[in-house]
Amino acid sequence: MDAHDPAAAFAALEAALAISPSSALTYILGSVVLGWSGEAERAIEWSERGVRLSLFDSWVWAAFDAQAMSHLLRGRYEDSCRAYKSVQANPAHSITYVQLAAALAKLGRLDEARAAAARVLELQPFFRYGRQFAGVNCSPELASILGDALRTARLLE
Repeated sequence: MDAHDPAAAFAALEAALAISPSSALTYILGSVVLGWSGEAERAIEWSERGVRLSLFDSWVWAAFDAQAMSHLLRGRYEDSCRAYKSVQANPAHSITYVQLAAALAKLGRLDEARAAAARVLELQPFFRYGRQFAGVNCSPELASILGDALRTARLLE
């Protein structure tokens, strides 16, 4: 099996939900897989369900990340910025700031976008978004949107 096989990941998630249909963690982590795969609406649905099931789950920040990424993919940049409750829930997660930098750049708020990009490099000095995209098997559409915005925010590919 390929380490980046979305179909296998979705099958495993569905199997987990068949065993425990109220597993907040399955919905939360599933929303991340769905988001990076470009399935924005389904990612938002799963993340919202995970949050409803367990708002205080220690992984809830990942659900907020999936929401923000998915809104970004759909061109809803203000919604993407508002979804950043994950900054408060996990301020040490660099990808949160990657997505925030992209949303702010898309809104033309370049000073804020560059500040978010600088925070990425504080947390992860050798961060390159091309490696991140390859590591999570980012959908081509999402990679294009994020890449354009992150170049504007001055993050290195």
